[in-house]
Amino acid sequence: MIVRVDRPKRAPIRNRGGRAFPGTRDDAHRQAVKQRTCLLRGKTSAPFARWRGVYPNTVRETVVDVHVCGWGIDPHHVDKLSQGGHDHSAVPLCRVGHNDAEKLRAVAAFKKKWGVDLKAEARKLAPKRRTPRLVALAAKGENTR
Repeated sequence: MIVRVDRPKRAPIRNRGGRAFPGTRDDAHRQAVKQRTCLLRGKTSAPFARWRGVYPNTVRETVVDVHVCGWGIDPHHVDKLSQGGHDHSAVPLCRVGHNDAEKLRAVAAFKKKWGVDLKAEARKLAPKRRTPRLVALAAKGENTR
């Protein structure tokens, strides 16, 4: 015989007064990213092929997209916030580029199309982290790189 015990259900995260991943937001860094220009400004995509027409009169053509910026800068999070990403993984993209990055979904696909490594750009923009070990090494005058 199996006895079932009803456990009290936990309240949703927003009702508990917290976030799923606390400490991942940095308003000052997000504002600094918004002040920069779009990473895709003036870029052309790698050539890709697509089909044009209606069967049986289809033609395969090679196309190159030219990025035209529009609608201001949005910080695009390379590591998604819903998966524990931080605001320090944000890069500046205009709304058109942000939509394209979301449509492509993968950083590798974005790099293949536009030739921009989003993770490397996010590392460049992220503030330097000062761990206690690095602070101690800097106090001794040792090279921290």
